[in-house]
Amino acid sequence: MLYIAGLVLVIIFILMGFDDFIWDIVSVVQSFFKKERKLDLKAVFDTPPKMMAVMIAAWQEDNVIEDVISHFIDTTIYKKSMYHIFVGVYPNDLSTVEALGRLEVKYPNVHRVINEMEGPTTKAQNLNYVVKQIMAYEKAHAIEFKSFTVHDSEDVVHPFELRLTNYIMEKRQAVQFPVFPLIQYPTFRNFFKNLTTSTYADEFAEHHYITMVHRNASHAFVPSAGTGFALRRDVIELFDEYAFLPTDSLTEDYKLAFELYKHNIHMEYVLDKVPQVTDRTQMHDGYVATRSMFPRTFKTAVRQKKRWITGITMQSIHFKDIFKKNGLTLVGRYSLYRDQKAKIGNLIAFIGYPVVVYFIIDLFFVDLPDIYPKYSLSWYLSLMVTIMMIERLLFRSVAIYKVYGMKSVFFSTFFPPILPIRYVWGNLINFTATVQAYFERFKNPKKAKQKAKQKKVLLWDKTEHHFLEQHVLKHYYIRLGDVLLKRGSINQKQLKHAFKQMYRQNYKGPMGIYLLEHNYISEMNLIRSLSELSESIYIQDDQIVDSLFIDGLKGYKIEHLKQYHVLPLFSNKGKTYILSNYAMSKEDKQNFNDLYPTKTFSWHYALTNTIDMSLKYGTSLPYQNEVFKEAYAMLAYAYITPDQFMMAISWSLIKNKPFKDVLDQMGIYKERRK
Repeated sequence: MLYIAGLVLVIIFILMGFDDFIWDIVSVVQSFFKKERKLDLKAVFDTPPKMMAVMIAAWQEDNVIEDVISHFIDTTIYKKSMYHIFVGVYPNDLSTVEALGRLEVKYPNVHRVINEMEGPTTKAQNLNYVVKQIMAYEKAHAIEFKSFTVHDSEDVVHPFELRLTNYIMEKRQAVQFPVFPLIQYPTFRNFFKNLTTSTYADEFAEHHYITMVHRNASHAFVPSAGTGFALRRDVIELFDEYAFLPTDSLTEDYKLAFELYKHNIHMEYVLDKVPQVTDRTQMHDGYVATRSMFPRTFKTAVRQKKRWITGITMQSIHFKDIFKKNGLTLVGRYSLYRDQKAKIGNLIAFIGYPVVVYFIIDLFFVDLPDIYPKYSLSWYLSLMVTIMMIERLLFRSVAIYKVYGMKSVFFSTFFPPILPIRYVWGNLINFTATVQAYFERFKNPKKAKQKAKQKKVLLWDKTEHHFLEQHVLKHYYIRLGDVLLKRGSINQKQLKHAFKQMYRQNYKGPMGIYLLEHNYISEMNLIRSLSELSESIYIQDDQIVDSLFIDGLKGYKIEHLKQYHVLPLFSNKGKTYILSNYAMSKEDKQNFNDLYPTKTFSWHYALTNTIDMSLKYGTSLPYQNEVFKEAYAMLAYAYITPDQFMMAISWSLIKNKPFKDVLDQMGIYKERRK
């Protein structure tokens, strides 16, 4: 009887896991023959910026929302005038509404969208309403958002994400970035404290470093992670009243991706690395990924996993959907099957642990009857299961190493050997969540059917959110070295050498000046990178300067302009937009401002030679130039902001495209609809 039970169990394990084993092997073989795609960072920066909308659904998030959005805006390498953040809140959540009100005062590109219904509804209803209000905002302000990014209210968003989204959306309709949980650096002291959160890190590392990459490469179904994904405008416009998220599923993101997949819209999964500098002046390549805090307790993790299992395997799709004649490819059907079998695999995986415990007791402590007699059929099958289990642990170890480092690998898969605590704890969470999902679904089938017929609205079963402390967040801020590396202006070896030289020489001045004076970088590369770190615009050549030079030099002393290497361009709403070179310090700006106390300046960059030549020979009067006559009118009537005005003229000349075409491409201005 014991032999039969063991044989049945091992056969079930093989049936449930052998396809995963083959999938992994095939993926490894394919990776050897497929050339690794490397991100073309030059092309990313050479793509004109487009208007982008960022959407966040919030319910009782007053404890984190201000920190999250402030950090997002302060670190993102994308001009504030080219993206807006819309946060969906509820009229009965006054604390979050007030927090958003403070953010609106602080940041002109932040908007609270107060729902027409009291909360909580669902995340899907919330975001659908947000999109609807975004479209109304567009009409009122004559702009057009080219893409729509979704984030959660506790996300640490990568500074390069919007820039990369802008580039990808040139050719793709939907994109999903990796999501990697935030965890403390693992030690024996905090091991059990962070046990639950760490299981998320292990699972997401494996899923988003290996599984999603292979699905994307094989054109299988790529699900959305619910955050860190973006849709192009033409995708949003496919849905009636822009209701892009289904409200009849607890995992609206997964069902959205499935609906897109059925209509041949591929969710492009992007696992790209970009160089970055740490606070210790060390460099490494980091993933452009969303980092988030995940549940810390067993109870909250089970509740969240139960929602995922119910939504993905019991609401969004069913086994019968996989075999319907709906045009899905074989690999697409298989990827859906893998998702569906989780509700069975989670149960079977944990049932196998008593067998392992039995084996350990028999091996080390007490002689027990053999479940798998040596060289019997069940013995060979159990050997195969063992190989499959080791392979799975190795794959997970590689993923964890790539995302979190070798120390995390030790605590995840080797502490202790044979039955790693984190691995077992994660399976226990999944087992409990699956059991609860089944119990809730089948405890009263008649009542469930009746509720389904009534189309009862699902409530938002959200997880309590936390955000990082300031001393941790500093690791995610962007620095001059980061931008120089991303632009290819300097390589990591050169920058490390420069850091060492600065340390040896006890250099205390600006790093950019040092790099320029010691011929590590050019002046153009320096001011390009400086403009990326601020809301400044880099004016590339004399033709653009001539096109922006509107007001002339009246009211300025030429010796002052030559002394500080500055060139005033135009004034708008009481503010003068003025060019300076790389060497203009805060003190210099204040001194120059003291010379003209009645003026308020907005500082931007140009090459020293460009400024000096313009001061020496004068400039043309561009308002006589019919090409940009309409642009000046738009600026005068506040249809576009001064920053957008300068960017659009720059890209028009750089790309040699008509100004109106550039405006349309960037989404800065659309003709007002009647």
